[in-house]
Amino acid sequence: MNKTLEIQRIESKPQKHSRKLLHRRTIIAEGFEREDGLWELVAQLIDSKSRDFPNSYLGAKTGGILLAGEPLHGIALRVVIDINLIIKEVEVQMPYTPYALCKNIIDTYQKAVGLKIESGFLRKINKLFRSVNGCAHVTELWSTIGTLAYQTMFPEFTKRNFNSAVEGLAGACHVHTTVNKTKENIRVHIPPINSEP
Repeated sequence: MNKTLEIQRIESKPQKHSRKLLHRRTIIAEGFEREDGLWELVAQLIDSKSRDFPNSYLGAKTGGILLAGEPLHGIALRVVIDINLIIKEVEVQMPYTPYALCKNIIDTYQKAVGLKIESGFLRKINKLFRSVNGCAHVTELWSTIGTLAYQTMFPEFTKRNFNSAVEGLAGACHVHTTVNKTKENIRVHIPPINSEP
């Protein structure tokens, strides 16, 4: 049975002062297993303003005004990886950008093909695409892709090589401090994918 998770907004503690929403950024990330033996990772970023916003490019049909709630940025990064986390394909889509020139950088991200998602991966991405060498928003999505890869692939890693998967996770955060602690966490909390020999 497939259950849909309803995401609820996390409200901050009551504030002494009233506040007004000015900007909303939504990031959606999804990982897929493909029938060809590869995995596809998609991260999307959508920015919108809560008020009308001057922009002659996106607001060309509305008198140079981007209407409240309409996307200022709508950017997607699609990455295809193999079981070793090697990047096989990269696709960037930019259906909503505040400037026509933004789209000129799309093909630059092909430089990521062949990289491996591993420790130090984001340093390589930043070296390739930081600042004027890329789009800040696409480059930001790479950190989402990195963690999405591990979340998507972890069940497969544990099936193929449980000990290696555990070693890769150990030390990643305060919950998985050691190999033994990580094994215990998986054994107790994720038994269906625990295939330790």
